[in-house]
Amino acid sequence: LAAAVAGEPSSLSLPPCAEPVSEDRLSAFYSKVGRFSEDELAHALWYGKHLEPSDCAALAHLLCSGGMGAGLTELVLAANDIGDAGVVALARAVVYGRLPRLASLNIYKTKMG
Repeated sequence: LAAAVAGEPSSLSLPPCAEPVSEDRLSAFYSKVGRFSEDELAHALWYGKHLEPSDCAALAHLLCSGGMGAGLTELVLAANDIGDAGVVALARAVVYGRLPRLASLNIYKTKMG
């Protein structure tokens, strides 16, 4: 998997970094976490923000479509209903190297599994 992400020849086919997301979905995500700029996003402390899998898809879309995650070091998604689908959406961004400085990821009580 790492070889495929690094651009080395492989028979492994990766899914896209993120699925397309509508403007309405992005607006719904921002209504829960607030608006932020690339420069402001170092610690995303979104505990109990009523996030759902579609919000994680919106976040993954933002991460994959720009450099937004470059400075993100802490992402707290605990006590949200993101489930397996939300974690998978974010995992794609990690696999594609969109969170290079992420040191702490809290996904406690997110209805995974």
